[in-house]
Amino acid sequence: MRKDNKISTSLVQLIETGLKLWIKSKCSFASQIELKINASILELISGKIKGASLTAKDIEFQKIYISNLSLISDRINIKLSLLKNKDKINIENQFKIKGFIALRGEKLYTTITSTKWNFLRNLIETKLLKSKKLDSIWIKGDKIVITTKRKESNSNEYQFDVKANSETIHIYNKDSEVEALIPMDKEIKVKNVNIDSGDLIISGESTVSP
Repeated sequence: MRKDNKISTSLVQLIETGLKLWIKSKCSFASQIELKINASILELISGKIKGASLTAKDIEFQKIYISNLSLISDRINIKLSLLKNKDKINIENQFKIKGFIALRGEKLYTTITSTKWNFLRNLIETKLLKSKKLDSIWIKGDKIVITTKRKESNSNEYQFDVKANSETIHIYNKDSEVEALIPMDKEIKVKNVNIDSGDLIISGESTVSP
């Protein structure tokens, strides 16, 4: 192997490791992360990456439980520094990503009832359940199933379809005509939503800030 190829490979590995650590620092838990970067040796030295691809499994991010994801980015500007003999990557610019994430259906209730996402629970109870109290939410087949509790402890079960609409997630029931658009961060644009193998698959694009 030529010397410049060895240097390029070492730099790629160094930066990939640093970026993985940066990603993991944003997550409460990450089981498996694979990252590939696209850059020449001169771009690596100058800290300019043409783009990167990321695949990951079993991630908890801000009380969102992700079974798997696949994302690609546009140009990323980085600064590599050495701190106490540990390699550290600093992201210096906003960058765009696109791809999909698969949310674990069995964890939807845990997410929605967490303090951070409690506004989603309020939205669902107001818009979809007509002020009834949410008891559980999960995925069955190609539907989102939500139950409420009656005073006599019997459950009411409601089934909803889901799709992308106005660059967000649209949950609706064709028969009762109740519906809700899930509010999103202004930087997130949802392009497609479907259900597969018990997961809620969301495809789209977003802007990431350092």
